[in-house]
Amino acid sequence: MRTVEFFAPLVGRVFLGILFLFMGYGKIMGWDMQINYMSSKGLNMGTPVLLGAAMAIELLCGAALVVGFRVKEASLILFLFLGMVTVLMHAFWNSQNPMEAISFMKNLGIMGGLMMLAAHGPGPHVVKR
Repeated sequence: MRTVEFFAPLVGRVFLGILFLFMGYGKIMGWDMQINYMSSKGLNMGTPVLLGAAMAIELLCGAALVVGFRVKEASLILFLFLGMVTVLMHAFWNSQNPMEAISFMKNLGIMGGLMMLAAHGPGPHVVKR
């Protein structure tokens, strides 16, 4: 096995996992700011519950990607979660802010990486079940 094929799945998986861990941690540290942001996007009912669920998904699935535990399942959960977040929170077609289109497209790219993980698995460096 070539070096790139051996290490690329690990590096890609860990980088995606770190991204979600970072985002989950940001929700903890900026809880009130996140609540306000979600409310500004029209999510007014059950916002603390939705934010708590988002935080849990990002932290748990992000950690699963980093350590290589149930990577296909974690990738699919994150794919579905990020798809909903992308449409609800970054609807650039309803916004004058050009950053919404950038965030939308960035999330599509991340979702592509998650689908690759879901389809091809975590690679050789994983926690055994």
